[in-house]
Amino acid sequence: PRVPSAAEIEAARQLVGWSKVQRTPGRVYLPVPGMAIDLGGWGKEYAVDMVAELARRFGIRSALVDFGHDLRAVGAAPGKPAWHIGLEDPFDPGEACWGSLAILDRGVASSGDYRRGFTLNGVRYGHILDPRTGRPVAHGARQVTVIAPSCVQAGVLSTSAFILPPAEGLAYIQNTVGAEGCIVTVDARYQTRGFFNYVVPH
Repeated sequence: PRVPSAAEIEAARQLVGWSKVQRTPGRVYLPVPGMAIDLGGWGKEYAVDMVAELARRFGIRSALVDFGHDLRAVGAAPGKPAWHIGLEDPFDPGEACWGSLAILDRGVASSGDYRRGFTLNGVRYGHILDPRTGRPVAHGARQVTVIAPSCVQAGVLSTSAFILPPAEGLAYIQNTVGAEGCIVTVDARYQTRGFFNYVVPH
């Protein structure tokens, strides 16, 4: 692993931004060499929503579409009042959950830097970059989970809230109609006013 220089980061930032993409009906043009379109920020969430809609279209009343931390519930789990979704512990990923949610006809997405990143000279660098600086988010957030009407909306909100400072991220989710969320930082857990309605007591 290598941390790019300030000049390299700035050069990469010059290639980023929807305002630089030239769009006309049926045509997309990337005017600067090196530009690319990456669907990684929402492509998986869109696929989850499309599979859930296909299930509904074919008469499936109970399904959980899960593409790994991005999911959408269709109806309730068979014989149960809702689907129960574990919330992975970002401090012990793959081994523990810090809680669970009861979900019915909602999308859920989590964003965090606890699975993808590297440590160099004692500093951890996550994979989620702040587009304003071109550098990894480093304000203490470890995980953001959002519940929303669709997986795409949940995913966009969770990543955006992760990039913002925790208080701003929480307000961003709180001010989005139909969305609830929780932000886990290195020393605290913050949640929107209605998030507790989905939490399953243990």
